[in-house]
Amino acid sequence: MRIFNGSRQASPRALTPSSWIRSRGCAILTFALAACSGDAPEPSPAAPDGPAPWEPVAQFSAPAEAPIPLPEPPELGTAPLGASITDILEPVSEFEGVPVSVVEAKHANGRLRYRKHVLTVGEEGEVDHGPDWRWWDNGQIRLQRIWRDGHADGPFLEWHKSGFQKGLGSFIEDLPDGLWRRWYATGEPRAVETFSRGVRDGVEFRWHKNGKFMHSKGWTMGVEDGALFQWSQRGELLMQGVMRGGERVGLWWEAWPDGGAKSVSSFQGGVPHGEWTEYYASGGSRILGGYEAGLRSGRWEAWSEAGQTLAVEHFSSDLLSGARATWSETGTLMSLGDFREGVGVGVHEEWSREGALVMRRTYDDPPGSDREERWWPSGDLRSRGLFVGGLRDGMWEARHEDGSLDPSITGTWRAGERVSD
Repeated sequence: MRIFNGSRQASPRALTPSSWIRSRGCAILTFALAACSGDAPEPSPAAPDGPAPWEPVAQFSAPAEAPIPLPEPPELGTAPLGASITDILEPVSEFEGVPVSVVEAKHANGRLRYRKHVLTVGEEGEVDHGPDWRWWDNGQIRLQRIWRDGHADGPFLEWHKSGFQKGLGSFIEDLPDGLWRRWYATGEPRAVETFSRGVRDGVEFRWHKNGKFMHSKGWTMGVEDGALFQWSQRGELLMQGVMRGGERVGLWWEAWPDGGAKSVSSFQGGVPHGEWTEYYASGGSRILGGYEAGLRSGRWEAWSEAGQTLAVEHFSSDLLSGARATWSETGTLMSLGDFREGVGVGVHEEWSREGALVMRRTYDDPPGSDREERWWPSGDLRSRGLFVGGLRDGMWEARHEDGSLDPSITGTWRAGERVSD
């Protein structure tokens, strides 16, 4: 019995950013499976001279760093404390040349809830116009803003009930505009972002509640544009890449929570394009393949966490095209066959975990039909017959493991239906 062992050394664990993936490649060689005949099952095939395209030959290590320089986040600092009820908005009778009236309300405990200014506009009634201040029921200031003809317009300041500043920015006709800064209720920085009349424009920074950076991303008039970074609450870099016009482009790097590489991928126009690699949390290789315009292309290989090759496949336009082989986690060759545009061709074989041949299917033999033979692990015949269009057709023979005839399959079939014994 021949066991193909595609194991390799596990990649070293990547702990800190220091390197990047080098170009790699695997030769794709010409492959053909010779048709087999006869009832006697055969063990896993012997190794050919030189690597066949289904042999596990890829070797690569997890990178420790993505190639984009890290951004310099702004120094937002701890939120300033807000004014208390002792800082009262003094009423005015005129705002920007327009007569206004004062409107105020109180909390159930008697503390001032808000004091704002309004103007009367014909049948429309009162419209907010002028300074507007509001307070929490504990006396802390809640917000300060300016109204113009019913629209928030001008500086906007907001506080948490704890007294720490919550937000600081400006409005133009109800739309946030310019630089905005935000903090958590405990005073830690939360976000810095820039708007252009309600549309994000510029670099956005956000923080976790513990003060560690959460993410940084660029915007161009409401569309993600530029470098993107994400961090864990522990400060480990989790993701980085580049957006252009709202779509992923170039190399993207993702990490496990401890900072080790999880995947390295390439994008073009928002879809995968180029080499695609994935890694286990332990650092070992998981998947290596490639895409063309979002479709799998070329050689793909997959490994177990222990480093054993589990599959080698070839694709064209996301369809299996070329050799395909699979292994058990212990290294036994489990299946082998060739495909063309997603359809099996030639001889396909499957083996048990012990290495015994249990299935052989020969495509287009005779033309228009697929011949299939199956064996029990002992080597005794299990079933044999033809498929036409994926359905049993013609004479079939099948036996139980004890050698007795299996009447549920044995007989004559037409288009997937048994018509006689």
